[in-house]
Amino acid sequence: MDTIHIFLASDNNYAQHAGVVIASIIYNHKGGKPIVIHYLDGGLSPENKTKIAQVVASATGVELVFHNMENDFKNFAVSRHITHSTYYRLIIDKLVTPTVNKAIYLDTDIVVLKDVENWWNIDIANYAIGAVEDMGLREVIASIKEKL
Repeated sequence: MDTIHIFLASDNNYAQHAGVVIASIIYNHKGGKPIVIHYLDGGLSPENKTKIAQVVASATGVELVFHNMENDFKNFAVSRHITHSTYYRLIIDKLVTPTVNKAIYLDTDIVVLKDVENWWNIDIANYAIGAVEDMGLREVIASIKEKL
């Protein structure tokens, strides 16, 4: 059976938000496909890792894998809108086995309102990526354009 691979990335600052994303994924998943949630860990405290693991522990067919990313991208530039965790998505393909040919990346400041299996079933075979515009990014771009 096809497994849905979902990636989240954060440091300790967004751990609580990530817990909400994970809970909303689990709550709304009605399909039959198993889910693996890959957490790209940019420095979670042991306490927050335990809390996140507890959210997943009660779910059937959902597995949680932590990937320690703390030392990756540490020399990359950061700003108010770009953290080290932002860069982690760039190497998702290196974190899964070659048999995984599709992944869903979700920001940790969202709530999932529908079954992620609906997204998973979208055929993107003829595309390099499927993406959704970040509505907040419009405001950032507009602000930058005003300063130019």
